[in-house]
Amino acid sequence: MPDDSPITSAMEDEIRARLSAALMPMALTVHNDSHLHQGSSDASHFRIIITTAAFVGKTRVQRHRLVYQALAGLSVHALSIQARDPDQASTPEDLAATPCVKAR
Repeated sequence: MPDDSPITSAMEDEIRARLSAALMPMALTVHNDSHLHQGSSDASHFRIIITTAAFVGKTRVQRHRLVYQALAGLSVHALSIQARDPDQASTPEDLAATPCVKAR
């Protein structure tokens, strides 16, 4: 399913809105990787790159928990998260996550 479908746009918008409200990120990128998964016809696989001061002093697990709490109740099957504090922010090229690929 293309990234510009109504279902995809609505889910991506909801993810952005929830993360923005809960964590006030300096930078936030949401990628829909659902099209990379055979048999996945809905918006259910996402890759998130987020930079926020809310992550300062938090472990990776604590950061991921904050993201999952913000997205509670959404029907997301797979989520890849790069969660960084402002000191860890880098160039956009460095922040690009490896696409989620289905294991065979």
